[in-house]
Amino acid sequence: MFSEREMLSKAISMSFISPFLPSISTFFLWSTAYFFLCILNYHRSYEWNCRLVTIWHASLVTILCSWCAFITGPWPLEFMGDANTPFQSLIAAISLGYFVFDFLWCLYMGTEGIVMLFHHVISISGIAFVQFNGYSGPELIATILGTEISNPFLQLRWFMRETKNYETFLAKMNDIIFMAMFIGWRIGPGSLLWYQTVLVSSKPKLFVKIGGTGVYDKESKRPVCSQRPQKITRNLNNLDHDNKSKIPDGQRELGVVKLKHVIHFAW
Repeated sequence: MFSEREMLSKAISMSFISPFLPSISTFFLWSTAYFFLCILNYHRSYEWNCRLVTIWHASLVTILCSWCAFITGPWPLEFMGDANTPFQSLIAAISLGYFVFDFLWCLYMGTEGIVMLFHHVISISGIAFVQFNGYSGPELIATILGTEISNPFLQLRWFMRETKNYETFLAKMNDIIFMAMFIGWRIGPGSLLWYQTVLVSSKPKLFVKIGGTGVYDKESKRPVCSQRPQKITRNLNNLDHDNKSKIPDGQRELGVVKLKHVIHFAW
């Protein structure tokens, strides 16, 4: 039989861990998706596959956040600081799991500077606090929507550059859409959300106000297309994409060997 002190300790531990169990699950889901992409898409670079996961996350949470904010509610600008709904908690878990995955990927690959890593830390801390505290779900959903809605177009810019399609009409249209969303959401809804959360409403906790200010400031100064080191972006099997060469058996084996690094990271 457990003593009273041991039972109390276990109860405290579970009360701390249980809010993050969905996020832990989604972290492994995102990691597994990346792992299988590296297996199935082994002729591409690690960054290529990671950015595919990024597009999936950004597209998914943009749809979910839009549905939550505009259809199911509650309206973020009116109910900020209120208790999280199950739908909001689900979206937060999906995003927190992804941001932890991406943060660890950046650390492991050494692809980002201190500014982008700090941006990840702010995002992870803010979502984790809202999940643990159980409040401020409405403004968190609006924040995720504002920061992720332009992300798929940002990633498409990178893919078009990598495939040498950046000078096409489609790429120019993508740039226009990206810049319109990036600037429009931050100047318009983003500024209004920051004003309401930080200066008007008294319901959000101080940590939420500080975190919201940090996210707003970093997103406003965020570079429109980060370029990671060339040693990371080169093709996994050193293939010549311009010549569209076939994959020799030796390079196919090399791709399998390099997957050991992926397995070490993902698991």
